[in-house]
Amino acid sequence: MTEHITTAATVFLMLFRVVAAFDGLYLHLWKYRLYARSESRREHELHTAQRLLFVPVVFFLFYKDFIGMALWAGVLFIALEQIVEIMDVLDERDSRAGLGGLSPTEYAAHVVAITERAALIALALAVKPLSEWSPNVPPGTRAGAPSGDLRGFQHHRRQPARHSAVRLANAPSMPEGNYGSLPQAACCAAWGRLRSLLLILDSSAPDYASRGKARHKFGVTGRDARRAGRSCPRR
Repeated sequence: MTEHITTAATVFLMLFRVVAAFDGLYLHLWKYRLYARSESRREHELHTAQRLLFVPVVFFLFYKDFIGMALWAGVLFIALEQIVEIMDVLDERDSRAGLGGLSPTEYAAHVVAITERAALIALALAVKPLSEWSPNVPPGTRAGAPSGDLRGFQHHRRQPARHSAVRLANAPSMPEGNYGSLPQAACCAAWGRLRSLLLILDSSAPDYASRGKARHKFGVTGRDARRAGRSCPRR
C-alpha cells in the first residue's frame, strides 16, 4: 500500500511542476513580465523565493527516506514556503492593479497548483510511520532503505559484453519494501526491463541469420541465453 501512496505522490509532484512551469515561466515572466514592472517586482521576488524553498521540500520528502530531525527539516521548509505564499497572496491585489487583477487562466492555474501541491505533500508525509517522527531518532535515512547510489549498476555496465545476458539475468532485482528513494526504485525497475529485453531479442529472432546477428550484437551464445532464461526469476 505504501508503494502506491508514494507513486501517487510522485504523480502529483510531476503534475504540479507542469502547472507551476506554465504559471511561473509563461504567465509571470513572458506574458506579464512581472520582473519589469515596478509595482509587481515584490511579487516576482516572492515567487522566486517560493520556488527556491520548494527545492529542499522535494529533497527531504522524495529523494531519500529521511527520518528524525531530517524529516522535520522538510516540514520546516514546507512551513516557510507556505508563509512566503501567504505574503504573495496578500501582495497580489496591489501588484496586479495595473493589469486589471488576475486573469481567469491564472486563477485556474493557481487552484490546480495548490490542489496538486497539497496532495503531494499530504501523501508523502502519510507514508512516514509515527516512530520515524521522533526527534530522538538519529537524523538520516531508514536502515536498509535504498540510498540512491548507482555504483552497482555502473559496475555491471563496465563489464565486458561477453555473456552479458547471463550477467543481466543474475543482476539484482528490485527488493521488497517501502521506497523513500524513488530514483533508486525507478532505476531497479528499468534495469529489470532491460534484462528481459536483451533475453527476448536473442531468443525470439525469426531465423538463424537474425539470431547470429543478435548474438554477435550482445555477445551471447544461444546456450548462454537459454541458461540465462532458465535462471531468470519468473514474474
